[in-house]
Amino acid sequence: MKKNILIGLFLITTYTFSQNNLNWQGVFLTVSGHHEKDGVEAYFALSQCDGEDVIILKLVNKNNVDVTVSWQPAIFTHSKQWINTMETKTLTIGAGQTLTGDCQTNNALKIKLQVWGISAANFYRYAMNYFEVK
Repeated sequence: MKKNILIGLFLITTYTFSQNNLNWQGVFLTVSGHHEKDGVEAYFALSQCDGEDVIILKLVNKNNVDVTVSWQPAIFTHSKQWINTMETKTLTIGAGQTLTGDCQTNNALKIKLQVWGISAANFYRYAMNYFEVK
């Protein structure tokens, strides 16, 4: 019984640790490489959820009004390949709020690398075909 409790605590601690210590990088939203557009900042981090390589997104609304953001995901690989999708993602972010993806929620802020057909070793950078703030 004690062994099961210790294993459970270890797993919870490991999950919390890995989610809190993500290596956030700015998503290039403009040609000049800025990660902020119209008062919204966008970040990504490579992580793992249940043994699967995933990209976790974080969107920060610096505006004092609610905004709706729309984008089309894309990635760069180490083999200099640009992979994009024509699927548009849309989310509403409250004034001054931050939305962050996580392993438990299956939404636009968590993307499995398997969907792109690449491994974490070949992943270079998350990008967006376009990013619109309304």
